[in-house]
Amino acid sequence: MLSWNIMRVAPALAESVPSQIPWIVRLLIAATSLLILVLTVELIRREKLKEHYALLWLFSGAAIIVLASFPEIPFFLMRVTGIFYLTIIFFAAFLFLLLIVLQYSTVISQLFDQNRTLGQTLALLEERLRRLETTK
Repeated sequence: MLSWNIMRVAPALAESVPSQIPWIVRLLIAATSLLILVLTVELIRREKLKEHYALLWLFSGAAIIVLASFPEIPFFLMRVTGIFYLTIIFFAAFLFLLLIVLQYSTVISQLFDQNRTLGQTLALLEERLRRLETTK
């Protein structure tokens, strides 16, 4: 019963929320996302960040610029889904952080496998060196 009432009230609340965000806030959001894009490209250029890992940051910066340019998108999602604006923003931030954690987890897994292979190779080389030293 409660969920039915929320779904019935949420679209009405979504229509009552003004779809205009003040231009100064939009400008600040766009400038911040542009700064993220420029910083990401500069880190790639200086070879401090690999292209593979920069894709998520570039995509996020572009998505924020789109949302700053068209602030009606979250309000449209709010009307369509019945989810409140702040919840949509928190969900997007949570999804972004989840993707970063997933990306880093895959990198850590690859590094773990490389370390194991390097350790095994080192042990074999040390064993070979020890055998060569004892046969002389």
